[in-house]
Amino acid sequence: MNKLIALSVAGAALFAAPANAQSVEFSYGAAGNIAVYSGGEEYTIEAYVEGSYNGFFAGVWASTLDDGGPFDVEFDLYAGYGLTMGQVDVAATVTTYIYDDTYDSTDAELALAFAVNEMLSVGGAVAYNFDYETFDVSAGFAVTPVENFELAALVGDDGTGVYWEASAVYTFSNGFYGKILYEDNDYGGPETVTFTLGIDF
Repeated sequence: MNKLIALSVAGAALFAAPANAQSVEFSYGAAGNIAVYSGGEEYTIEAYVEGSYNGFFAGVWASTLDDGGPFDVEFDLYAGYGLTMGQVDVAATVTTYIYDDTYDSTDAELALAFAVNEMLSVGGAVAYNFDYETFDVSAGFAVTPVENFELAALVGDDGTGVYWEASAVYTFSNGFYGKILYEDNDYGGPETVTFTLGIDF
């Protein structure tokens, strides 16, 4: 799961509901992706389901894999707690990564987001992977210049090198959305542009 997707999925149910909500809230969605890079194209389908209650949240994100590797499906199992303090949102999340039926690793992340105004928010995150013993530090922003349209970007360092992402998302009134995501890094990974059509409930 890339960082911009991770932030939106992990926070979707939590920060869309009032911080003192006492009922269980559920959110779920699905999307199709076409990733284009110099070596070719990848076609994937992803879906998630998440539940939240009084600041606690847990969910599953899954995606098919089309990268020529030995695995067909990635599963991310995550749980955490978040709260809002004034204009600041804070969330702590633990995520376990599974490929097909094979355990890969688990990490813990602390993320903060600050609402500068109604249009702009900035934030950052620090994650530690217990199995690979690596840190991932990132910072970014999101801006909504017009209703239903969001621009976001982040830069991070995962211990291998520096990576950066930028996205543009338009959400329609019926829950469908279209997204363009640009990803690159300084350690030899492919420069990638991903086109997504999805729906959230």
